[in-house]
Amino acid sequence: MSYHIILLFGIIGFYIIGSIPFGLLITRIVSKKDIRQEGSGNIGATNAARIGGKWIGIAVFICDGLKGLLAILAGMHFDNLTTLAFGMATFMGHIFSMFLLFKGGKGVSVFVFSLFGLDWRLGTVFAITWAIIFIVTKYVSVASLMATLNAYFATCFMVIIDDPTISISSLLFVTTATSLIILKHLSNLHRLFNGTEYKFNKTTKAI
Repeated sequence: MSYHIILLFGIIGFYIIGSIPFGLLITRIVSKKDIRQEGSGNIGATNAARIGGKWIGIAVFICDGLKGLLAILAGMHFDNLTTLAFGMATFMGHIFSMFLLFKGGKGVSVFVFSLFGLDWRLGTVFAITWAIIFIVTKYVSVASLMATLNAYFATCFMVIIDDPTISISSLLFVTTATSLIILKHLSNLHRLFNGTEYKFNKTTKAI
């Protein structure tokens, strides 16, 4: 089988995998609720936790994230271009799911697992930044945006110093994903400015 056939089927396959709405599936199975009709209406881990509790949120986060990690690791068996193609196909599938009329999550879980696949240092930068910002602000959206931006800047720095583990293709993936994550969080930014953004509350299920 030629490389181009593998690339084509890989892109299609990983887009389908990325489209699997684990947030919708898990919350429906466990809590019998439609996540799209509850909380913020988003199918991601944060809203899943808001509806069903932290363990459901964690389960959704891991399942969504593994889609990104699988795509990156599969692409690395070939070359940088394939890694970019598989990673972007999965990411686009997650935020524009074919099973949800091309709507979906905000891409954070897929992104952070993809970062760990590209280079563990990038994933660690994201995780540490997210934890610090969340502890200080108690806003998941703020932590996610700041961690995404910090990971982007870290990727740029690694390319500038010519780190051999990070290619231009990796930078392109991180740049595109970062831009889309910011766009998907515009509603959160609007609520932040209005003082109506959801905030962590230890007395409820919400995160």
